[in-house]
Amino acid sequence: MTDLLLEKKQYRQRIERAVKNDDSHPINNGVKMQAHHLLSAKGVQLASLGNDLKKLGYDINVLENLVLLPYSLQAACHMNVQLHRGDHRDSDADHPFTYHERVKIELAKIEQFIDACKGCGSGSETERTRKRVQAKLDQKSKILLLLIKKYKVKLTRISKDFEAGARGCGGRNGVSESPLDTCPYHRDHSDDQSAGFKSAISRNYKLQVGR
Repeated sequence: MTDLLLEKKQYRQRIERAVKNDDSHPINNGVKMQAHHLLSAKGVQLASLGNDLKKLGYDINVLENLVLLPYSLQAACHMNVQLHRGDHRDSDADHPFTYHERVKIELAKIEQFIDACKGCGSGSETERTRKRVQAKLDQKSKILLLLIKKYKVKLTRISKDFEAGARGCGGRNGVSESPLDTCPYHRDHSDDQSAGFKSAISRNYKLQVGR
């Protein structure tokens, strides 16, 4: 039987509310961004844990499992962070596992914990178990974000181009376009009108869970 694919819902609204009053956040300064699930629904399904986690009350759409990532190549180039495009199914010699496969690997490390939580009492005990499961998985979300920040996992096939010292956007607007050897703006798109920045954006942006 195919394992359950956890439903993704209202997560975009949730994370947008969380940063709504943060005047310094890139999304409030003209940067096109997308909400990314750190523990992906596909990764949970690959780990065959979707049905179990739903029964245990796990919510994949909490802020603790979300991060906003740039959608435009110019923004990812400028901010020195990974681009969010596509379905994250790329791998290479340095990254032998796709993003979803890496999620599966991380979840396998706590499968015994999840098994032990199944059928743990009722009433108030059920709620305590739900909170324990949620907290344990939220810790895994933090690990996945760290892997993204360190480029240990790929979100796109061109992810390495956005590492510090790499070519960045290479003058491209799309992932499939042929790049120049370097970014024509030397990875500082502050004066690039096509980038759409409304104010100064950090060139060494720090990704945070729930932001």
